[in-house]
Amino acid sequence: MADAKTRKQRMRERRRQAGLKAALVWLSPEAQAAMAAPRQPGETIDAFVNRALVTLQQVIANGTSPNTCLNDGACAALVALLQVLLPEGKPRYLRNVGIATLPLAQLNGVLAPLGYVLVGTKTRSAERFVLCSDAYGQVEKLGLFVLRRVAEET
Repeated sequence: MADAKTRKQRMRERRRQAGLKAALVWLSPEAQAAMAAPRQPGETIDAFVNRALVTLQQVIANGTSPNTCLNDGACAALVALLQVLLPEGKPRYLRNVGIATLPLAQLNGVLAPLGYVLVGTKTRSAERFVLCSDAYGQVEKLGLFVLRRVAEET
């Protein structure tokens, strides 16, 4: 039994050294359904989330038009992932989940046609700053984020 415990501790330490961070995520039935279509057979949830976030980052970095999604499944997956990360209407500090930079204007450009907007507010705590870029390349330090429907914003 002691050997099993030390093995778990060694595995946790290896993961920490690799830069991995554990997170508990509860998926709503809607999020599970949205993940089902673009998920590859046998793919773990963490691999799916990592693949989706890396793909989104590449699409935004390549300057792909933010008003078009690759397909309806990709749009649904993006919204589902954001709803898991930021439950609708519930503010959250994104720095607490490891996000240090965010292309906020580009992300909102993708979300707007889907009926959502990601709103960031300032915080006084420097350790909670997330560097957000606007449409002109300017960077602003924001801390608390909330996902809202576009109708709520107006």
